[in-house]
Amino acid sequence: GGSSGIGRAIVEKLVSQNVNVVIVALQDKLLDDLHAELVAKHPHLSFRKVGVSLAERDESTYMRPIIEATEDIHVSLLFNNAGFICVGYFAKTPLGKWMANFHCNATCAVPITHHFLAKMLDA
Repeated sequence: GGSSGIGRAIVEKLVSQNVNVVIVALQDKLLDDLHAELVAKHPHLSFRKVGVSLAERDESTYMRPIIEATEDIHVSLLFNNAGFICVGYFAKTPLGKWMANFHCNATCAVPITHHFLAKMLDA
């Protein structure tokens, strides 16, 4: 996601290059605070935030909000950097947590890239 860690660093680098940014991350205080900070510090740029979980098996739960937030703009760069780590013994960690980790770290990039690449190639 774009609200912390490597994702936030990417957002900050893009902002330093005067690039408008759509931030996709979990809907939480980190996302809200980053968005408010960017809007206040860089009024000449445009920022959109999409609060979703990319750990869902059903991609429509996150793709629908992402598509709605970006349907009226041209997206020319895409960074798939969302991810989290699971710790603990594999067999003692609930399978749902491992599957959420897998979907966030690996599979969510497929529908997101598919959607935006198609739009980029049509532009």
